[in-house]
Formats: sequence, structure tokens, C-alpha cells
Amino acid sequence: MNWSKTKSIFIICFFLLDAFLVFELYQRQQAESIGGLTDGQAANVLQNGSVKLQTVLPPTPQDATFLRGSRVDFSNEKANVSALMDPGRGMVRQKISIENGGLLLHSVFSGPTTVSMENANFQKNLLNMVYQGQDFALWQSGSKKGDANFVQLFNNRPVFISSRSNIPMLDFAVSNNQITGYRQSYFNFKQTSRVGVITAETAINNLAAANDLPGSEHPQIKVVELGYVNLIGDTGSDPLIFVPAWHIVVKKDKSTSEFFVNAVSGTVQSLN
Repeated sequence: MNWSKTKSIFIICFFLLDAFLVFELYQRQQAESIGGLTDGQAANVLQNGSVKLQTVLPPTPQDATFLRGSRVDFSNEKANVSALMDPGRGMVRQKISIENGGLLLHSVFSGPTTVSMENANFQKNLLNMVYQGQDFALWQSGSKKGDANFVQLFNNRPVFISSRSNIPMLDFAVSNNQITGYRQSYFNFKQTSRVGVITAETAINNLAAANDLPGSEHPQIKVVELGYVNLIGDTGSDPLIFVPAWHIVVKKDKSTSEFFVNAVSGTVQSLN
């Protein structure tokens, strides 16, 4: 056996492997850096007038953290679930089943309720029919034809979850402009590591740098708020990790778009 020749082959193989790993790391960093400009690096699209601001930019929080979210096991909440099925006078009766190993409530109303989501009292009455309804708020831009979606709040900040996870926060089923029931999860959140976050203005500039705010479509910023997003997980994952993100809603000439900008890295992220 020619050990010297074999040794040379091993060295070449390790060199090629190292080169491949370095290339993979470079590719990953490039992908993660899309839109990831830091404070002061991006052209200020609000000052140059290419983007119109139709709301007030919130201050940059100093208390932002990652969140660890664990879902409530509704099998241990039988008294509260039973109370939902035996409502007071004037409330819609509902049949509730506990699914997905106790992590999901599935409700079917005894009679449909006409949708009036623009009415604050209607929303309040609707949330009175769900578990811990006071902890939820309507996700205006997240509701599409066939459903009405709510997000859970943590310290008055909305918590969003990727549709890829197939974990509903609070989704009401809508048919012929009537609500027929809902599917609900509920998270207990715990703050973890404190992190510094970019400003809302930088997040908007990062959207522009990623070509998401073309001046030809006359973008107008309607909503800017700090929330939390989870992008990795599925129905079997617990706990889930949520990162701070700027939630930005933009009205354009022909449509309204919704964006999430990671408030730590500055990257533009999708929940779809």
C-alpha cells in the first residue's frame, strides 16, 4: 500500500470539504443579509419622499427580548372549557372538542353569527366566547376570505406565527358573511434574552433596499408596530421561540401589503 499517495488523497479531500463548507456558510450569510442594513446605512426613504408615512413611528424599545412560548394543554382546563359551552343569556352556544393532544380547541357554533368585524363591540362580544379572549386582538391584514384571524398579545404587543406551522392562534371560520366557529391555541409566554433592536425607520429603509417599496406604486405606510414572530416550528413543536419584529402594513396603488422585518438582524421575513 502506497501510504504517501493515500495520505495525499486524504489531504485533498479534506481541503475540498473545507472549501465546500466555507462556500455554504458564505451562501447562508448572503441569504440572511437580504434587507439587513443597520442604522445609518440605508437611504432614508421617508426623508426623500419616495415613501409616505401615514402613521406615527413608535420609539425604539429598550426592553425587547426573545419569547419562549408553550401551548396550554386544554385537557387540564376542563372547567374553563365547560364554561364556554354554557354561556350566559344572549350568547351563542357552542360545541367544543379538544384536539391535537390537548393543544387545540375546535368550536362549532349552534347558530351562525353575522360578521361585523369593523364594530368594536362585536369583536369584544366575539372574544367573550373564547378562552382568555381578553388576550387577543384582530389581525386586520391577516384575515382573508373564509376566515377572520386574531393574534395573541404579550405586553400589548402582537405575536404572529408562520402559516407553515399549521398552528392557529385564533381563527374564526366565516361562510356567507357568517361566523360558524373557531380553532384556537393559547400560549404561555416567557421572556428570555434581552436584545437590542433596530429602529422602525431602519426597518422601513430595509424594506426599500429589498425592493418591497417601489416608488412607482406610491407606497404609504399605514401601520408600524413592534411584535414577535415565529418562523420555525410545527404542530408538534413545543416550546416555540419568537423573535422581535417590526410589523409594517403598506398601502400601494393596487393593493395593501404586509411585511415583517426582524428587529434584531434587520432581515425581511415572510410568514407564508
